[in-house]
Amino acid sequence: MATLNLNLGFKDFYFRLIGIPLVGLAIPLIFFNSTFNTPLYWNNTLFSIFYTALYWHICRYFILKFNNWFPYLTDNKKRLAYIFLFCSLLIIGLCDIIHFFLEPYLKVYQQTPGFFQINAASFVTFVGVASMYEAMRFFDLWKQAIVEKE
Repeated sequence: MATLNLNLGFKDFYFRLIGIPLVGLAIPLIFFNSTFNTPLYWNNTLFSIFYTALYWHICRYFILKFNNWFPYLTDNKKRLAYIFLFCSLLIIGLCDIIHFFLEPYLKVYQQTPGFFQINAASFVTFVGVASMYEAMRFFDLWKQAIVEKE
């Protein structure tokens, strides 16, 4: 069994520890018109943190996988296309499955948001997480290139 090379160029433990709750807190406020004084705000927020953690770790796993498969800068377009297509389809599909099968039984929302709202929040979460990892990867590769030139 092949092991996953955790070569992000940085340690992301604290990044995840702080980022997941922050994004999870922001999603209900941005996408679901929640406010702090609504009765189910904290319930919505906990469910949002669950979604964020799930999507964050899925995105992270596949970003690492595609970084291993396409490690060179010449493969950047191909790697980014694979990450975008694969993770988008996976996240949106997973979001719809959870929204359809799990959420009705948990009665998470006072007013159930539509699929567009749920998918938009999931997609923006994925794009934000992937963008942060890609920016950090690019910065690390840039630093390596400067050191090699010196």
